[in-house]
Amino acid sequence: MKLLLTSVLLCSFGIVFGSKVASKFKSSEIVPDVLTTAPNDLLSVSFKDKVLRFIGEELTPTQVKDVPSVAWKSEASGFYTICMTDPDAPSRSEPKVREFLHWLVVNVPGEDIAKGDTLAAYVGSGPPKGTGLHRYVLLVYKQPAGKIDVSEEKRIPNNSRDGRPKFSIQKFADKYKLGAPIAGNMYQAEYDDYVPNISKQLDGVCVLSFQLILCARGIVDVADLVERYKKEGLIPDVLDTAPKNFLPVSYNNKEFEFASELTPTEVKDAPTHIGWGLDSSSFYTLIMNDPDAPFRHDPFMRECLHWLVVNIPGDDFSKGETIVEYLGASPPKNSGLHRYTFTVFEQAAGKQDFNETRIAAWLAEGRLGWSLRKFVEKHNLVEEPVSGNMFNCQYDDYVPEVHAKLGVKSGRAE
Repeated sequence: MKLLLTSVLLCSFGIVFGSKVASKFKSSEIVPDVLTTAPNDLLSVSFKDKVLRFIGEELTPTQVKDVPSVAWKSEASGFYTICMTDPDAPSRSEPKVREFLHWLVVNVPGEDIAKGDTLAAYVGSGPPKGTGLHRYVLLVYKQPAGKIDVSEEKRIPNNSRDGRPKFSIQKFADKYKLGAPIAGNMYQAEYDDYVPNISKQLDGVCVLSFQLILCARGIVDVADLVERYKKEGLIPDVLDTAPKNFLPVSYNNKEFEFASELTPTEVKDAPTHIGWGLDSSSFYTLIMNDPDAPFRHDPFMRECLHWLVVNIPGDDFSKGETIVEYLGASPPKNSGLHRYTFTVFEQAAGKQDFNETRIAAWLAEGRLGWSLRKFVEKHNLVEEPVSGNMFNCQYDDYVPEVHAKLGVKSGRAE
């Protein structure tokens, strides 16, 4: 539940007034370790199962693994920057990689973080074993000039540590003339048994099946995902409801943007990276299909199934069950652009028996005339997809090779 920020935060350990925030930041040495000037107002912070009750409260990595809800005294017309850093990396006694960046979102309109520009996706606390308590500092800046141009800044997904060590929020604020933070908070945390999961996440956990690396990643620029699915005609051609999250997908270690145009040559092999926000206790189904077979204006073979993997436990793709092996895009000549969609569904019944015909990589039979909707209904998948993505593709000189292996006449079938 979103918290409403007031000048007073009541908690069982006493009352912390906003006017005392600055002194707390100084006594905990956030000033000068992180900032030159402390905020005056308190930032309300709430994790999934835990409210941060006072500045400096000790929490566990398990409690802070998910993105928090934050609230402050905002103006609807204003734009804000939100940041979370750890100045005690790898330890407070020897902070040689100070600061470690955990979260950075800019151009947040009012308090609508979903509409902000995420520069560093959220990563929970992962203090190394034996390094004692770390301070985790959360800050909000009001952007005096309104929206800022951060096109030169690198975007950091939540499965990467690249660009996180030796970050300085003070230097970032100076660079973009943000001034002093208007609100802040801080908690402390030390190692617990969840930390290895953070390390695993930041190292990009790899599994070898189909040369695919499945990484647990969070939401990436999804504020307009519904509209984009409608604009591309995927609603209603393929889905009734847009995915909740954007699904990052990479071919040859190069991630493509939603609705990018790729070539059959570029996508001939299975993706090298796929990621979505995962629940380790759930099972998932991954589907790749083409609703434009053989033509978008006359899709009488809709849909062509290119890939189907079921019973994926959390992020362990190697333990998933492949029903239909990967087949790259192969749109017929002169058929224009085809849309290729990736969709992830949660399996409502958990792990289950999929009584479906297995289809090998170079087998065309069973792929055409397939229906995602019917498959979802038949196997009781959660109707709202967990995540999704799509690219556009048209014929190139690699397509005849695909058609030859499939045993179909080039130009007449996928």
